[in-house]
Amino acid sequence: MPIAADGAGNLHALHDGDSLQLQRPPQGGFVIYAGVAATNLNRCLLSAAELIDPASGSPLTNLDQRNADLVDEQAGYFWPPDIFQTPNIPACPDALHVGVVNRSAILRVDVQDIDGRTGRAEVRVTPVCGDDKSCACLCGPNPTHC
Repeated sequence: MPIAADGAGNLHALHDGDSLQLQRPPQGGFVIYAGVAATNLNRCLLSAAELIDPASGSPLTNLDQRNADLVDEQAGYFWPPDIFQTPNIPACPDALHVGVVNRSAILRVDVQDIDGRTGRAEVRVTPVCGDDKSCACLCGPNPTHC
């Protein structure tokens, strides 16, 4: 099940049509903290995530991957304990020069556990800026051209 962090850093399940909050990490720029809650996998896994253009199938962001220990059980799924064990999808500055804010995208998360089992979760989302005014400038339809 695809999951993401809200503006307060709390992880929640994602559904088709949900918004994804762009957030400023300590290293600067803006990222999307997103990953998976899983079942039927070893809880120690590698998770990789990116945003995909639904029309072309091309990446809208670069890929990020993180090791995770899914330890918190909720409704039959095991969740990472915090956002630091979810991929930090680099959205801005935008290395691909496409702009992601308010753009329909597919969040794709691939996982592989330590036993070699794999899984994929996808959901249609829209990345959005929070209150940080520089987000729209760096991540909008004309990145860095504000």
